[in-house]
Amino acid sequence: MSFVRDATYGLYGALRLARFDRAGLRWIDGSDAGAWRSFQALWLLIPAYMVLLLLVGSSRPLLPGGVLHRLAGESVGEVVELGAYLLAARQVLVLTGSTANFAAYVAAYNWASVVQVVFLILVYLLLATGLVPQALGTPIMTAVAIALLVYSGFIARTALDITIPAAAGFVLLDVIITVMVSGITDALVYAPG
Repeated sequence: MSFVRDATYGLYGALRLARFDRAGLRWIDGSDAGAWRSFQALWLLIPAYMVLLLLVGSSRPLLPGGVLHRLAGESVGEVVELGAYLLAARQVLVLTGSTANFAAYVAAYNWASVVQVVFLILVYLLLATGLVPQALGTPIMTAVAIALLVYSGFIARTALDITIPAAAGFVLLDVIITVMVSGITDALVYAPG
């Protein structure tokens, strides 16, 4: 399959999953080869993530190299985070003897990552326009964060065919790894203090 075809089907499936439509998984190639090809989502994810970083900005002082150093460091951190989480998730599945649906989960997770970042970009753009009162910024971002966690849980539950508590465990594992990798990335990108 071509990248365009994989991306079209993968993103469409991820969007259907975002509507809590389990049939969205049918649009995503859940084979082993499809899981490997889904890492092509990084070609979309990293530029989108860089746009998000520029929109969010930072009040923290950067190390020499400035914004370019931040974009590069944070982007590498995003790739490490994605890989570390998927490796940890696979290990959990190996320990529980449930690796049968792992390829489908990898593919859905990778394509959904693009959808999540694009959604965050749209929310930040909406907030930046001033169309929404500034006082609602924090509640909106809190609601968005919760919605993205629920979306991640739905993907885990659907792709891995697991219970809601098990899916919540995968989301928690993802959050823990994100916090750990972000701490390391921050130390490499931002000046101390």
